Amino acid sequence: MSHPRQNSFGPTQKDIGEALTLSQSTVALALNPKHQHKLPPETVALIQAKAQELGYRPQRMARILRNGRSHTIGAVYRSGVYHAPQERVKFLAQSAIKAGYQLVALDLDWFGTDQRAAQDYLLGAAVEGIVLCNIHQGFHSSWLEFFQERSLPFVSLGSSNPGLEDSMQADIRGALRHLTEHHLSMGSQHLVLLLPFHNAGYKGPLGETVTQRLEGFTEAIRAAGGEVFTDSSRRKIDGIPARPSKARRPAITGEIVYPEKTDEFENAFELGHFQAGVIIRSNLPADSLICSNDQVAAGALAACLEQGIAVPKTMRISGLDDAPFSRFCGVPLTTAQQPSLAMAQWSIERIVQLIEDPAERRKPQTRILPCKILLRQSTCGSSLAG
Repeated sequence: MSHPRQNSFGPTQKDIGEALTLSQSTVALALNPKHQHKLPPETVALIQAKAQELGYRPQRMARILRNGRSHTIGAVYRSGVYHAPQERVKFLAQSAIKAGYQLVALDLDWFGTDQRAAQDYLLGAAVEGIVLCNIHQGFHSSWLEFFQERSLPFVSLGSSNPGLEDSMQADIRGALRHLTEHHLSMGSQHLVLLLPFHNAGYKGPLGETVTQRLEGFTEAIRAAGGEVFTDSSRRKIDGIPARPSKARRPAITGEIVYPEKTDEFENAFELGHFQAGVIIRSNLPADSLICSNDQVAAGALAACLEQGIAVPKTMRISGLDDAPFSRFCGVPLTTAQQPSLAMAQWSIERIVQLIEDPAERRKPQTRILPCKILLRQSTCGSSLAG
């Protein structure tokens, strides 16, 4: 016995019409706010009530063809193991729904190096605007070309910002400066900044977020009368000299450390563990490790504890992002909490403005919000969660 094929998309306008003995065209008028006035109010109310009873939902593509609008925003990000991008995409989705839009999130790692495939994916979703979430310079330029080709509005959220677009950023520079000042206030004299591995090539410009970390760290060290160095055998950084001999080492020092290689690490935990191990084995007089994020800090903390180095008595460690696990490490991590919710809310408000009022695209806006410093046991000797 054959069975009629069921519609997996739910009831249609035709089903509503058959249930009420009305034409499909009449149902379509009642369910379209632009045309409801063409019908008696009681007919509109009757059809809408039946649609709700049957669980009717308008088919997305039909609605796009009818109205010329998808009310869809794309969010492009790279998650990896980092907490901040994943948290921000969640807040973007929540904010988009409140604004009457839906969000299509796309992780660039799904497509490898094929940026065009990622862009085609978003075009297939009929997005009306895009938020670039935590996208660094290596990807940014190809997306700028895509936006220009398609005349798509976009907002940079915690991404590299050439100054040509609307941008929402956390004050990473200020956060690193305050964290470094805290380490110094606790008595540290030889501080090391562990930078992230995805910007660790020997050539090419530093990524913007890396530059912000470096500048905040450097400002605090120099303001305290110290000097900042780097290991020039790994990477030369303009304006920062190579590490001096022990005889010439000043009382307060800050050292910039990049990983030696990038292809040996599957995640930032492994990177932090490796970097801290190198520092421990090299017998550098380090008493603070200021890490680029909480994942690196957790790896560095594990390396110290494995080697019997007391944290924070002998080594102080801090991270960045306030990842959920940072409070529950063997030693709770001092960190800086980025204002991800406020950043996502503004980004959605702004991209909706750009979509609905194209004149706004000629008036780019930039916002920078402060981070919140959370002092915990890894630098303080007692639990002082902010």
